[in-house]
Amino acid sequence: MGNPPQIFDGERERTQLFLSQWEIYWGLNYQVDAMAQPYSRVLCFLSYIQGPEVQDWVTHELRWLREQVHGNHVLPNNPWLWAQMMVHFGNTFVDTMTQAKARNELTKLK
Repeated sequence: MGNPPQIFDGERERTQLFLSQWEIYWGLNYQVDAMAQPYSRVLCFLSYIQGPEVQDWVTHELRWLREQVHGNHVLPNNPWLWAQMMVHFGNTFVDTMTQAKARNELTKLK
């Protein structure tokens, strides 16, 4: 239901847009089985991250997810899987310099 998020290709300037689109999509579909279970929600989220600049990260996350569930016996319905993957995403793609860039742009205008 609703529009899925646009494919995210790793462009940091589009991270917040992608996350906003994902939140709307997830909010509309949270009762769908694939979205209700953290394991499959992670897989769904990762399916919208594509391109040469992000492929290694996606592959790493897939291996991590598989290791957690099949190697470490974390249950697929454990919310920690989703929370941890979002930490990984944020650490990699959220532009931590946004405020500094904004301040720099404001000083240029003065």
